[in-house]
Amino acid sequence: MSGSRNGLDDPIRDLADHVRAVLWVISPDGDRMLYCSPAYETLWGRPVAELLADPSSWLEGVHPGDRARVEAAWTRRLDGYQVEYRVVRPDGSVITVHDRAEPVCDEEGRIVRLAGFTTDITDVRRLEEQLRHAQKMESLGRLAGGVAHEVNNLLTILLGHARLARQAPDDATAHIADIEEAARRGGELTARLLGLTPSQPIRSGVLDLAALVRGERGALRTLAGPGCTLTLACPAGEFRVRADAVQVRRMLADLVRNAIEAMPAGGELEIGVARAEYSDGDAARRPALAAGAHVVLTVTDTGTGIPVADRSRVFEPFFTTKRAAPGMGLTTAYGVLARCGGHIALEDGPRGGTRVVCSFPLADIPVPVAGPRGRAPGIGTGQTVLVAEDEPMVRLIVAGTLRDLGFEVLEAGDGAEALTVAAEAPLALLVTDVVMPRMGGRELAARMRDRTPGLRVLFVSGFTDGALGDAGDLETAFLPKPFMAAELADAVRSLLEPEATPAA
Repeated sequence: MSGSRNGLDDPIRDLADHVRAVLWVISPDGDRMLYCSPAYETLWGRPVAELLADPSSWLEGVHPGDRARVEAAWTRRLDGYQVEYRVVRPDGSVITVHDRAEPVCDEEGRIVRLAGFTTDITDVRRLEEQLRHAQKMESLGRLAGGVAHEVNNLLTILLGHARLARQAPDDATAHIADIEEAARRGGELTARLLGLTPSQPIRSGVLDLAALVRGERGALRTLAGPGCTLTLACPAGEFRVRADAVQVRRMLADLVRNAIEAMPAGGELEIGVARAEYSDGDAARRPALAAGAHVVLTVTDTGTGIPVADRSRVFEPFFTTKRAAPGMGLTTAYGVLARCGGHIALEDGPRGGTRVVCSFPLADIPVPVAGPRGRAPGIGTGQTVLVAEDEPMVRLIVAGTLRDLGFEVLEAGDGAEALTVAAEAPLALLVTDVVMPRMGGRELAARMRDRTPGLRVLFVSGFTDGALGDAGDLETAFLPKPFMAAELADAVRSLLEPEATPAA
């Protein structure tokens, strides 16, 4: 076919014939291929003559997983398009290409042809993947090193105080208290690590973010200390978000600690909550940010700031520019926002320092108000609890604590055994681990509630891969491991005693 008559002038066609990218020209209706460079045979592994005879045959080489997306782009060809997709050659090999097309108009503005340029970007994408993998391994190595450091410190404390308690039994109470404190710190570390996972919040519910921040005023002032001025800008209004209140409180405390550490000589700290409407353009500029109405929490300090070169890495676990910092605050904040479908970003503060911007999607339902619960009998006396836990030592501790509270306790090593043990026993409460062999806690709770509608359930777990009901569900609670006997007792009381508690 003549390039000068149909698609390209001869000198341009000579150039196109010798480049590795595919240059092609097609009629606006897509029925006539006016020109295609020889590189098509290299990229597609198919003869150009086949394409000239059937201009749609190139779609047969598009990977099935990408074909619908490519066909959708092709239907919009007269507006121009850019699309990346995989090509499967007849020999089974797969490459990745970038395809770009623009309409060509005559002097009167009518589209007379579509010109395209398709390049092989397989090596580029492979190098990018190798770079991402290297960065991921570096981040995992930093995470492993940081966790090992923290855990070894805690183990040193535990072993040291255990030895001292044996050597000086009269001082054992004090040493046991320090062991308990170390265990609490270990629990906090694992909670932060679990905050890095993409699983759903354990007890998500709709809460008023501004009211939550106002409720933390006293604790935040204590964190800020006498050297920093704390200002809250959290007006009353519609600031509904769907999130785990415990995780949001922890995130807020982490962000405030980071800000205080950036102001060793004192400074000003401002926490604000406001509404914002993000456009499609805003979402395009910020990956993971969805367009629409949001509630925005900002934490602004007047400290040393974060270098621009470090901003792409500050969300990595244990990455820090401050020697004394734990390097987990921004990482856990990122995890909380990701699970809520939100977005976190860093900006320069208006008077130096840093502003952390946390954007939560606005919840489309009102904040629930807890009504009064039906009166339950006094805790413990005359009531039966079923404990399902596959770890014998944990089951021993939980059952012993509940017996101390006056309960009759039935024990089972997993969900299947629990169904048999419970039989027709009238239960006041089910206490169950989430992950167990044969039958986990979720299925057990569902089947027990089929027997006893409204049965109160306390989930206890060191890890869960998803949500355990809404925070507004007053018949379900979650207690993360590790926990103290007093914390277990408080969780049981919150389920069985008649007093209502705030939803958030």
